[in-house]
Amino acid sequence: MKFTDRSAFIAVAIGIPITWLIAFRLYPIVYSAYLSFNTYYMLSGQVTFRGLSNYISLFNDSLFRVSLLNTIYLSLGLGMVGVWIALGLAMALRSVKNPRIQTIYRTIIFIPAVTMMVATAQAWTWMFQPSYGVVNYLLSLIGLGPFKWLTSPSEVIPAVIITTLWKTLGFTVVLFEAGLAGIPEGFYEASEIDGATKWQQFKHITWPLLTPATIFVFVTGLAAALQTFTQVYVMTMGGPGTSAYTLVFYVYQRAFTYKDLGYASAVAYVTFLIIFVASYLQLRYIKEKLWA
Repeated sequence: MKFTDRSAFIAVAIGIPITWLIAFRLYPIVYSAYLSFNTYYMLSGQVTFRGLSNYISLFNDSLFRVSLLNTIYLSLGLGMVGVWIALGLAMALRSVKNPRIQTIYRTIIFIPAVTMMVATAQAWTWMFQPSYGVVNYLLSLIGLGPFKWLTSPSEVIPAVIITTLWKTLGFTVVLFEAGLAGIPEGFYEASEIDGATKWQQFKHITWPLLTPATIFVFVTGLAAALQTFTQVYVMTMGGPGTSAYTLVFYVYQRAFTYKDLGYASAVAYVTFLIIFVASYLQLRYIKEKLWA
């Protein structure tokens, strides 16, 4: 290959990803920031400068407050429940001594993680049906229900949480299992000689040494929960009423239902700010508590 040919190949190899980054990442970010200070309706195509009016309007927007509260509720539910279930499953997997059985269990747990969210949400929509859904049937066997999962304002967010947990649990379990695998067995053997109980081993060995995996799971899990959209769109379209609105779903509604890209961009940037601040505070808190 001649020098000029090699140079052209290198230029193309570098230019393509840079062009993709600019066209599909940087440009939308910058352009949406510009739109957030303007009124822009897609149908008219007219852009009118509004300054900070879009952001100020958020404080008086009841739908934004509902979306924010629902997003916080969903994020806390996923964080407080999902992380501990995943950690428990990871520890249970580590206790299985037969490698073949361990692989089978690991595969079963991880299968939902590679399933498309649209398919997952649609399947759970059927299972949550109040009359013929399998969820209500199983709960009836222990004397619970029936519940109107997707048609009750008080039960729709728990239904979304359950669906999301089923989808994301396998990935979280794998992360915790990798963290557990990095803890030397000698620590547990020494603690058993000293008479430590299982709880003491978890408190003083397992939990502190899982710090890196725990930080990653909490921070990435919170960011993902704050961006919940697909399952809400497929399962409820934000209903009943606005009881399942999340921040990202509200961005979609403002942009593609009301055609107001300026206001939708402002909501999107406020959502980004919330994710950034929440992730930073969470990271700082976990580091201070676990590394103290």
